[in-house]
Amino acid sequence: MSAGPVLQRALVHASRYFERLITVEALRSGQQYSFHARPRWYVQAYLYAYDSSRFSMPNIAAMLHLANHTSVLHGLRRAHGHDGKLLHKFDPLWTKEHFEKLARVDRDGVKVLKASAEEIEKIGMDHLRANCPKFVFKTGTGWRAA
Repeated sequence: MSAGPVLQRALVHASRYFERLITVEALRSGQQYSFHARPRWYVQAYLYAYDSSRFSMPNIAAMLHLANHTSVLHGLRRAHGHDGKLLHKFDPLWTKEHFEKLARVDRDGVKVLKASAEEIEKIGMDHLRANCPKFVFKTGTGWRAA
């Protein structure tokens, strides 16, 4: 997968997370307001988690038209406390595992299983029948195991 599709996947994840459309142009804008900066940090952390050798800090900086790799380093520190610096000033916004999980699903093609509500309810009821004792309600004493 080349950089284009990976960046597009990062934009999709960011758009879902922030519940608004995140575009490459918005990421590349020089705006420093959190409205623009947080999605930029989110995408930087995703790209770095996807493959840190292919998406090195200088590569991510070039891709997003940032000044240099230190802009990406700052974004990673703000996103998930990359190397422990800045934690005295700011709490990380997300966990590193959040991005690693998203990247693993996209990179390795792990499929998320989908089930209907009826299937989930059936599995849950089967589990209850097999593993839980039966209870009956007795007037005056309440619920008791049968």
